[in-house]
Amino acid sequence: MIGKPSRFSAVSRRETALRVIGAFNCLLLSSVGMFPVFAANHESTALKSDLPAVTNAPTLLSQATGIETILLFDTSGYSVRVFEEGGRTLMNVFDRNEGVPRLEAGPTSNTVLAGNPTYISTGSYSGNTATYQVMVRGEDDLQLSIVRGDDRLIAEENAEAITVFEVPPERLEAQGETTLNFETDAYSVRVFERDDQSFMNVYNTFSGITEVNGAAANIAPNEPPYEQAISYVSSGARSDRPVKYFARLLSTGEAILEVYNVNNQRIFQESAVGPVTYDLSSLSPEDLPEDLSPVAAVQGDYVAAVFGGEGTLDEVMQLYPDARMEDTRLGPFVNAGNFNNEDSAAARVLELRGLGFNARVIYRDTDYR
Repeated sequence: MIGKPSRFSAVSRRETALRVIGAFNCLLLSSVGMFPVFAANHESTALKSDLPAVTNAPTLLSQATGIETILLFDTSGYSVRVFEEGGRTLMNVFDRNEGVPRLEAGPTSNTVLAGNPTYISTGSYSGNTATYQVMVRGEDDLQLSIVRGDDRLIAEENAEAITVFEVPPERLEAQGETTLNFETDAYSVRVFERDDQSFMNVYNTFSGITEVNGAAANIAPNEPPYEQAISYVSSGARSDRPVKYFARLLSTGEAILEVYNVNNQRIFQESAVGPVTYDLSSLSPEDLPEDLSPVAAVQGDYVAAVFGGEGTLDEVMQLYPDARMEDTRLGPFVNAGNFNNEDSAAARVLELRGLGFNARVIYRDTDYR
């Protein structure tokens, strides 16, 4: 017979249960209190990153293989690189202040501005069309200009540190006076005089390749249908084949570029678009067709104006000998060139501003005087 549990046994069991619960609560409270102490004293372990260390972008560019650097320099805010790759001249411009590339491998042309060799490329800047211009005034004197499509000057900075300067010597020689200059849809053409000899540059704006680079040029015979034209001819290569380039100035003031193969077959022809500038004053009268005049000047509607007096005129004439003073309703200023379109006048104004002149484009309207 099983007896009833004693009162003592029931109490003991209740007390034992209470002691167990109390111990569990103490353990729980102690554990919760320990977590902050553990977190404060725990030493975190850094995760290994697979990303490369940040490196200066122009330095990476200079280490690329198969590329010949022409210019590598820093201004106060930009890193600039002009280089040759696959027969093409290209340009990179890196904005160090914003940490972004502004121009990447932009096709680049060689030209002469204000008597200085200049590399020019067209790209964009913050969503707007922009022109990037590197003027070479000497081995220790480079200037970067960035101009928006609406002629707003974004930046104009001189080089502060030049790492690479490998401009071909022939580019640094005196470039001479321009005899004929025009652009077609696909080409930029320039004929210039130096030491009583004519030379020609032909730059392919699509491929970025200079197909004729300062090659000697001669006046070609006036054969039909170009009896009333001045035609300069120079030799070059197109698609690795020898060809002849003809830069022709017609009596109407228009211009044409033609390319002929070795069999004297015309393989390319394109008329000028935009303004045609020429100066035939260096030619003898027998070289000129009767309908052409040695005076260069077709008066355009847009004027590159420089504000100043006779002292300013003397300075501008050192760059552009045909500059002259004009007195209009806007007041007196130096006329540094007449152009048939605003873009060409703006390019001249940009050159002048780069040299420190107060210049702007003026439209020659009916109230000009």
